[in-house]
Amino acid sequence: MNKRIEEKRQHERTNEPALVLIEERQYKVENWSTNGFKIVGFDQDVKTGDCLPIQLQLNLNKGGKEFTNIQITTLIEVIWLSARKDKFGAHFLNLTKLEKDLLQDTIDQIHKGKITLLNQPNQLPEPSFSNSQRSQDSNSSWQPLRSKRVLYIGIYVVIGGVLGYFSLQAVYDSLTNLQIKSAVVAKPTGPVVSPVESVIVKEQGILDEFYVYEGMNVKPGQPLFSIKNDELAERDIDALTREIHSSRVELAEAQANLRKAELLNQQEIEKQKSYQKISQTELDSARAEVAAQTEQHQIAKKDLERFASLVQEGAVSQQAFESTQSRFADVEAKLRKAQSQYTVAQISVESAQKGNFYDGENLISDLPRFTVEVEKQRQLVQIASEKVRASEQLLNQRVQELQISEPQRQYLLQPSQDKTLFSRNSFSVVYKAPIPGSVVRVTKASGNPVRPRETVMVLQREQVSPTIDAYLTKDQADQISIGKPATVLIPTINEEYQAHITKIDPAISAPNLMGITQTEDSNSKPVYVQLTLNNLSPENNNQLIAARGMPVILSIPKQTNLFNRLAFWLK
Repeated sequence: MNKRIEEKRQHERTNEPALVLIEERQYKVENWSTNGFKIVGFDQDVKTGDCLPIQLQLNLNKGGKEFTNIQITTLIEVIWLSARKDKFGAHFLNLTKLEKDLLQDTIDQIHKGKITLLNQPNQLPEPSFSNSQRSQDSNSSWQPLRSKRVLYIGIYVVIGGVLGYFSLQAVYDSLTNLQIKSAVVAKPTGPVVSPVESVIVKEQGILDEFYVYEGMNVKPGQPLFSIKNDELAERDIDALTREIHSSRVELAEAQANLRKAELLNQQEIEKQKSYQKISQTELDSARAEVAAQTEQHQIAKKDLERFASLVQEGAVSQQAFESTQSRFADVEAKLRKAQSQYTVAQISVESAQKGNFYDGENLISDLPRFTVEVEKQRQLVQIASEKVRASEQLLNQRVQELQISEPQRQYLLQPSQDKTLFSRNSFSVVYKAPIPGSVVRVTKASGNPVRPRETVMVLQREQVSPTIDAYLTKDQADQISIGKPATVLIPTINEEYQAHITKIDPAISAPNLMGITQTEDSNSKPVYVQLTLNNLSPENNNQLIAARGMPVILSIPKQTNLFNRLAFWLK
């Protein structure tokens, strides 16, 4: 902090007395310069970093009876604050070069001893009168004392009435209007753009018709002028005709590919039908084989059981019994094989029904791939058809713009023939306004030729009117609404404007420049309010653009009931 104060004191300073007006209160200034000053005896709530509007007063005595009073209205930033908060140092934020030069010249004159400063404006001596004036005053002393009293009483009554009126007016304003000092003229946002825009032609032709005139306001997309170009018409029609021909070739190719894909798909479907029949036949054969082997198995099993009984009784030899056992084993193996073949045949039928074919080792099928290819080719045919249709519609539109006859139209649709006979037909290109604004200048007249990259018209961009950014407390914001009128006073330029509220947003944070404390409490968080100025003349608009960032004082009518506010104020 000390280092910052030392840096601030690099400017030439003086201890001559000066006065500062803050919130309608006067304070003594000590040790001031063109960069800042020190205030003593301060009795308001302030903190380091706050930005305050002030009025600096210098009462100059140039020696003898010549006196001068200098008043400068500006913004300051508090850079340090004493522990008791009765003293603080500040520096100027937005002094103009003229104001800085005036302060520096005053300091130079003080150091040279040519001028001194008075502590209070009331220290200025009363003006002296000449001997002739004194003689006139003495001659008027003959008036009666009663007349003087009446005159004095009348003066006091008038002064009292005026003071009473202004007092009542102040009370009324405090009850019905909000006085907001935490507001500034909004600074511009977004990129800086050129104030003018040139309309440049892109092709060669003849200026056909103008739809606007110099000084006329235009909107984006509004027609400005048209250019007639026969060669451009021919090139445009030729290009569209070639595009239609190319689109038709693409459509023919897509249709041929679709027919080929449909043929392959149909062949695969027929193949699948054959596979299904073969699989079903193999399944029937396997089922019959299983049935035959099952019957043989049952016979062999009964023989084996009979021979086993005979061996125990000794009716047959052991060798005959073993031969029966061997025959039974062979029959059982054949049954198992038949059952396996039947299972494979079932799987083959199920696969064929799903579009696959089992060749004994693998599942084989091209039907899904051919089906996808058919759908793909159908989509390509649809796209090519839409392209041909769109090109033909655009060509018909261009032909209608040329206003040609039906035989000429039919001739035009033949892409292989020459179309030079249409060189005499008019074809216009309409240029439209790229920005909102007004026509400043027209560089060419109708009927004149133009070349590419040549400027035909100059537009002045419509300037966005400045707005006012203000931050209110929640209680103040509850007493206003969108659309309400307001009075805007800019002390820097001493001008007053009428405005209306266009936005109320508690979500936007207040910058430190406003001198408003930021808190997390929603009830104490400042509320952002935007105001738009009404019916500004071009001169006032330019004046406000130059005053962007300057502090303003707002007067906004309250919504609260007047009698409730009066009762609250009296309480």
